[in-house]
Amino acid sequence: MIPILFFFLQPFNPIFAIALIFLSFFLLDFVRQLIFGKIINPFAVSIGYYLTGTLGMAIFYICYFMALTMAPIIVVFLISYLSGVLKIFYAKLFYKLPIERKHVIAAIFNVAAVILVAINKKSESFELEHLWGYFLAFIAANSYALYSVGKKRYNNISIDYIMYSALLSSLIAFVVYFLLGGNFTVGFSTKQLYLILALSFFPMGYAFLAWNYCL
Repeated sequence: MIPILFFFLQPFNPIFAIALIFLSFFLLDFVRQLIFGKIINPFAVSIGYYLTGTLGMAIFYICYFMALTMAPIIVVFLISYLSGVLKIFYAKLFYKLPIERKHVIAAIFNVAAVILVAINKKSESFELEHLWGYFLAFIAANSYALYSVGKKRYNNISIDYIMYSALLSSLIAFVVYFLLGGNFTVGFSTKQLYLILALSFFPMGYAFLAWNYCL
């Protein structure tokens, strides 16, 4: 769903869009907390909480969308969603959780899908840029897996703090966009503005609140 919405944002730079989406989410949630009279103190939690949040928000999406510009979409999608397999690995590594038969079966299917697509694409001309795209997709998969598993240690912290992770992720995305040669004199169409607001709610904004609640 997210790649489809970003397709309609073209020729808008996806990293700049990520920065705006997370900034919009922060502002929306700040207003929500203001209305309900419970603005939370961002310094009441450790820096580790925010670093974990940026893994799943800034790092995942920046690597994911950079990968989509460098390599075939289907392969990038499958590699990035190896995060499900990696979650099992990191949960075992950090929390000694047992790996059940169903986890092994799911991992086999996940990896097999990537291999089958790679075999299907072997007749296409290989480009070095594709390799960088696959590498970034794998970084994205690891980032989201580490984020999901790492949040377990912060289960006692209110999910409302996620808005500050969004703000930090927005700043990181702005910096990356600038370092890659972007400029801030960008025009908006009405459609692009609506899409950015839509993504601020779901699936990139308030979806993180729901995901953190489930975790």
